[in-house]
Amino acid sequence: MFLTRHFVYLHVPRTGGNFVLRLLEDHAPADWQMQRCADHATVADIPASHAALPKFAFVRNPYDWYVSWFHFQQRTRDPFFLEVSEQGTLPFAATMRRTLQSREALALGEGPYTQTIRSMLGHDVAGVRIGKQERLREDLLRILSAIVPVPPELEAAIRALPAQNTSAHDHWSHYYDPELRAIIAAKDREAFQFFGYGWEEPPRGA
Repeated sequence: MFLTRHFVYLHVPRTGGNFVLRLLEDHAPADWQMQRCADHATVADIPASHAALPKFAFVRNPYDWYVSWFHFQQRTRDPFFLEVSEQGTLPFAATMRRTLQSREALALGEGPYTQTIRSMLGHDVAGVRIGKQERLREDLLRILSAIVPVPPELEAAIRALPAQNTSAHDHWSHYYDPELRAIIAAKDREAFQFFGYGWEEPPRGA
């Protein structure tokens, strides 16, 4: 999370947050009075001094988010991932089935993506300005410009900075069979509807 005198940025995992944080740290004006907090601090962690400021965050297509999470965890291998993936030996679809159907809390409730959004942004998601990871640069400029004048140096950096903390993998649609696609559509139905996401076929050649 980043606090400034103009806004609060909430870093939802796997939505381009390292790109945003690096831009703000390296290129935002000093008089924005930036304070970096814990990376994935939630809306509930915003101090009273900044609670009334505009808040923004980025989201991602849930189907894509799960593929990104899986590849990220293959590198970081936290205990939950190691448990559901049998120490990293299971492929994506099998790992996701175990995550969504074998774990009692997740088998009976919403998907991890929806739970993450609710935890990070609170129940009043409409009170947070939302950008989409799929158009990260454009939406970041749009959101910032609506809050505070964006200096030319920062605008140029937004357009030029290479993507950060990415992983190489096929288009996310290749990882789903029809059954798993339907499970996630049901588990994260609220997020799909609220953010306007759905199933997408891969671009030609992807």
